[in-house]
Amino acid sequence: MHYPSRLLSYWIPTDIVISSVDKHIFFANMSFNRVLHLSYEAIYISTFSLPMDQSKVYSPIKLEVGVDGYLYVTTGANRSFALIYKYRTTDDQLIKNISLSFYVPAALTISPIDGNIYVATIDIDDTAVYILNSNGQPTALTMDKTAERFLPFPPCVNLNIFIADMATNCIVVLMPNGSLIRTYTNSLYSPQGLTFSDDGNLLLSESLDNQIVLFDITTAKILQVYSSSDPLLASPSLVAVLSSRDIYVNSLTNNGAYSIIKKLTMTNSSANVTQIIDPKPHFGFPVVSTLNNNDSRDPAIRCPNGISIDLQGNLYVADSGNSRVIKLLVNATIIENYKMTPPLQFPYDVKVRNDKSCLYI
Repeated sequence: MHYPSRLLSYWIPTDIVISSVDKHIFFANMSFNRVLHLSYEAIYISTFSLPMDQSKVYSPIKLEVGVDGYLYVTTGANRSFALIYKYRTTDDQLIKNISLSFYVPAALTISPIDGNIYVATIDIDDTAVYILNSNGQPTALTMDKTAERFLPFPPCVNLNIFIADMATNCIVVLMPNGSLIRTYTNSLYSPQGLTFSDDGNLLLSESLDNQIVLFDITTAKILQVYSSSDPLLASPSLVAVLSSRDIYVNSLTNNGAYSIIKKLTMTNSSANVTQIIDPKPHFGFPVVSTLNNNDSRDPAIRCPNGISIDLQGNLYVADSGNSRVIKLLVNATIIENYKMTPPLQFPYDVKVRNDKSCLYI
């Protein structure tokens, strides 16, 4: 590591994102409302402060980088409307503030097709996913029948859906209509983050088993397990894929005191920690409340833990609070509600992957 350790001495990492344009790394700090900018080799480039009121307690900062290379940062304070800050990453200059009509942003993603912005909120009085165009203007709101969208998208493609269910310790694979294809168990224990490596294998984290699993979805075999016999890996949560076999994970320290970020290099026979970013935080995280909605007929989204977009621009939401995954059209109409028997208990993450004619979610 080549950046000054003093810059990390009190950091609490809340999110990390890797630019698809130049592979630069950004991660957010909760202690002082800052973003750290590193190069592809994790060499320090800069640290920039967000224009926020330091006297207020903010929700965890969420990051995303669009295909245009701009960095988007969102957070909100109690009873203060949230904002999205748009930064030019070549010089870390703030170029736009986007005002939001809610308080607590829980997830942020940018469409690779048209640059539309998707923001999930888990306010006590408002739990939904908002859709803004690339200029930051609202275009749709999930669960809102009057919302409209007007941009065309590419033709439909075949889809399969992969869902990590922490409560039942399995990976569920569904067709687009919700029909069950298969269930992977394979002695999995509390699977969390799901993503795909460049060779098409599935990577997932098992926070309770303290390990990262590399999984072949064709043969249903576990190809590789990296466990916490090395104390550097404790309660991992998969964060991002950097390159062919390099991933970043968010993991607890050996004594469980706080989270640190580690880079793992995966090979055919092993996985090795090749980088550690140790923030040494001294402050806790603010608590975010969720909506308690008792209407089982058309429940509001509760605790969205993952949002993704397919090549049509359709939105998929892992609605953990309602134990479901839903699919929405570009006009915010729900067209699929992925429930099954036995029911999902805590779907945690949904990922989209384009592989020839297929997407995996």
